[in-house]
Amino acid sequence: MDALENVIKLLKRIYGEEIGTRAVERICSLIERHSKRNQKRAEYFSQEDVVLITYGDSLVKEGELPLKTLHNFAHRYFKGTFSTIHFLPFFPWSSDDGFSVKDFHCINPN
Repeated sequence: MDALENVIKLLKRIYGEEIGTRAVERICSLIERHSKRNQKRAEYFSQEDVVLITYGDSLVKEGELPLKTLHNFAHRYFKGTFSTIHFLPFFPWSSDDGFSVKDFHCINPN
């Protein structure tokens, strides 16, 4: 069984047949859309990469969702600076700045 089959099986076990199937379709679509950028490199990451690690709500603008604010800010000020933006935990949490997750099946609406 290849890696993708393992992921499909796991998603269906966690979320059920219908939601798991939709999740697989969305994930495969994202992989297809974003994988072309790295096809010319042997490794996914190299010493040339610069990764920004941030919380999704690091920047806040009144009347706008934080991820939208961060996206606009990154597009305007970080273009060509970072090869990847890694978001720290975005699940509902009780403490430890998001690392004490209360529910892995829910995204923090903030």
